Amino acid sequence: MTEYVVDISISVSELVNELEGLRSSVDIIRICHLESTGPDANILHLARKDKHARDVLVALAKLGFYAYTAKQGVTSFVFDGHISNLWHSIKNGSYSVDENGLVYSLARPKIEVSSPKLLVIFSSIGPDITNPGLIRYFTQNYQSVQKFVPATTAILRIADIGGVQGGFYLNTSFRPNNADHIASLIAKICLEHGIEKTSVVLYGASKGATGALYHGLMGKYRTVAVDPILSDEYYETHFDDSHFTRGGIFPQSKQDVFAQLIDRYLIEAEEFPESAHLSVITSSRSPQYEYVEKLLGDPLLHHVALFNTLNPRIDDHPDVSPNSLDLAVTLMNTFFYDLGLSPGIREVSFD
Repeated sequence: MTEYVVDISISVSELVNELEGLRSSVDIIRICHLESTGPDANILHLARKDKHARDVLVALAKLGFYAYTAKQGVTSFVFDGHISNLWHSIKNGSYSVDENGLVYSLARPKIEVSSPKLLVIFSSIGPDITNPGLIRYFTQNYQSVQKFVPATTAILRIADIGGVQGGFYLNTSFRPNNADHIASLIAKICLEHGIEKTSVVLYGASKGATGALYHGLMGKYRTVAVDPILSDEYYETHFDDSHFTRGGIFPQSKQDVFAQLIDRYLIEAEEFPESAHLSVITSSRSPQYEYVEKLLGDPLLHHVALFNTLNPRIDDHPDVSPNSLDLAVTLMNTFFYDLGLSPGIREVSFD
């Protein structure tokens, strides 16, 4: 294992030039920022207020280096290809890694059968966006979900490694084939375990919903997406790009990715299907609603069951998922039991 240690004051161009010359041999980078942050903060904290620190984070992510720990004023980064040698949950067998470097876990069904069902869970951004650990790429959403779906259901969770806060299960500049690799992993798990495509449901909330909806559209899977982030605009404008979507980490904006994908989907799809395989839960009380409504309106609305929940406990985007779990589980089981779901908009009232 080769380390490269440098102070945060280094220019971004010098850092990139050094690393491009050493890329094949450097596994760990340690960025010293004690004078800027004190001993208890990390570079993700600093990047919230310091443009240079942000630029360093973005440059490292584009080169495939991701923060994994911070101690005493030093944030350490691991190279993408070295993650499996460092992440304890991989080394102890809790997580697996496929041939493309995707990290995942697979929980077997409670009742083993020859043709099981599969719930694929895509992770949201964690509650602490300044967490320097790799677990920020693998938030364990809805850990009790296996109790509420058929006992013959396996649970596949896929980590979202890439970028600073995750790759949204899309392509990144460092992982240009990330989306295809995710699709291949899902197909591989199905093949190995005798799972029919109609027995697969994709689920995610927020960032995870972005991934679930993308792969549901691309792979024609049954999908439950809860308030997906379908545009970079809101977080770039209102939260100073807290998702780090500027700067070249992503080859395309989400707006462009989904616009192109939906156009392709509509060309291949049946014109007026009786049953929708895509379901989306959102809320007009969430700032993401306008983006969801715009992108998933006509003519895609003939293919999507869109639920607008008016739960009074929802005041913002992060409130949608925890206040719609009952509806999400209902939709999962509607798909698992093949009950049929007609497309269109439904308002979930709490009057």
